[in-house]
Amino acid sequence: METVVNESNRVILTRGIDSNPLSNVSWYDGPNLLNSETTVNTTSFVIAKARCTDTKNFTLTASNVVQRNVSSLIELIVNCKYTCTNKSNISVLKSTYDMHMIDL
Repeated sequence: METVVNESNRVILTRGIDSNPLSNVSWYDGPNLLNSETTVNTTSFVIAKARCTDTKNFTLTASNVVQRNVSSLIELIVNCKYTCTNKSNISVLKSTYDMHMIDL
C-alpha cells in the first residue's frame, strides 16, 4: 500500500492490525528500528517534515503469542520540490528583434 505526500508535509502512516490477542508492532527502515508499540490493534509512524530521501518502503512487523513476525511493506512516495543547487550555471539570454510594418 502506498502513501503519497508533498515534500515538507507532515506524514502519518497508520495501519490497523487484525489480531487476537493484540499484537506488538515494530516499524523498520531497512534493518533500522524506527518505532515499537505493544498490545495494539492500530499503529502509526509519524514523520514531522517529509524529505525526498523519505521516499522508500518501510516494513511493519506484528507479533503475538499465536503468530510471530508477520510483515507488511508500506510505500511512501514524497513529491519533491525542484531546487537549483548550482546557480552559477544558469544563464539568462535576452533576445531582441525588430519588427517593421510596411504600408502597401
